[in-house]
Amino acid sequence: MRNHHNAFGISFSEFVATMNKAEQLELLHGVRSCASGALIGRNLVLTADHAIEADECAKILYKETVLEAKVLVRFPKIDVMLLEFDDSNIVGNVPRLEFGFSEARLGQRVYSLGFPLPSQINYTPLFYSFEVTSLMVHTKPHFFQFQSEISDGNSGMPVVNDRLEIVGIVTSKARSPILGKELPNNWGFATKSQYFANSIKRYLPASSAHRHSRLSSEKIAKHLEATAVLVLACGATKNAKN
Repeated sequence: MRNHHNAFGISFSEFVATMNKAEQLELLHGVRSCASGALIGRNLVLTADHAIEADECAKILYKETVLEAKVLVRFPKIDVMLLEFDDSNIVGNVPRLEFGFSEARLGQRVYSLGFPLPSQINYTPLFYSFEVTSLMVHTKPHFFQFQSEISDGNSGMPVVNDRLEIVGIVTSKARSPILGKELPNNWGFATKSQYFANSIKRYLPASSAHRHSRLSSEKIAKHLEATAVLVLACGATKNAKN
């Protein structure tokens, strides 16, 4: 692909500029797949464990900048992962999400923001608002269920309540059929925060333990957008070991 620009008589940088963001990332960084994530520290990203495979290197896209990252800790049984990235190119304070005092409740209105189908809609994050429809999924009790359309790329997006407290991480969507029964395709599942919050907190700076007041959906969306990152699973580096 690097030679195709010669046919147009333009430089390689000019050729890259003609591409959309998805094409640029694939060409320049070897991106295989994408997931959503959220900043929970100046250089820490919370996402789903399946976002980065063992043979892939991790990067994140934050405010139009691609930053090198590495896996800090994995919790594969509950599909949660913490990434650490190089924040040397970030200036000033970094917004972040925090764990709070609450767990998800049945019927509760919760919120999320992620990057559905990033290669098709050019990395535009979408805001979601939905209700918790079940707190007990028989096959995986660490999940809670909600009714919302979940697409490829949404995995890893945080779920927060109206106090901006993390109550879960989106990890999967319903896949029909299950146990011979057809399921609605607008069901999603998230790992409950009580199954990973304490393990993740050990990597975070001390919290002020201040509880936010309840916020409007507009303010929640604005904060989620400020903390959202796109997690990039890239081809293994040349010196990667098996």
